[in-house]
Amino acid sequence: MAEDVEIVTPRGAGAKPAPKPAAAPQPSAPPIAKPPAAKPKAAPKPKAPPVDATGNPMRQLRIAKVTVNIGVGQAGDRLEKAERVLGSLTNAKPIRTIDAATIHEPRYIGRKRLPTTVLGLLVHIAEHAQRHLGQAITTAKMLKS
Repeated sequence: MAEDVEIVTPRGAGAKPAPKPAAAPQPSAPPIAKPPAAKPKAAPKPKAPPVDATGNPMRQLRIAKVTVNIGVGQAGDRLEKAERVLGSLTNAKPIRTIDAATIHEPRYIGRKRLPTTVLGLLVHIAEHAQRHLGQAITTAKMLKS
């Protein structure tokens, strides 16, 4: 393995020989092997939906959303009470909707009992909202300049 080698250099007469290089230390024990790095755990695979007796997974029922409807036939206290009951049962805010069949039914508003429909009221509300938004934009532009 390692041999003693004398290195001769031209130094002139009487020069001392160069020192021998130090031998590499021999390991006293075999190196300790490092344990293999742990592989990162893979995410669990999603489970397949349960299969019914026919073997078809599409026949398994799953519920994603439940809709609860209630109608009281009139507005006022009964409707508000029904909304509170639905809210307490479902822990969600009830949403008021208008039956499509009643959009064109005549209604009367105000002290003078002016005739209108739900659709007419919605159009009137939209016109007011558009007017007020235009006024707000104009005011903001005037204040900015």
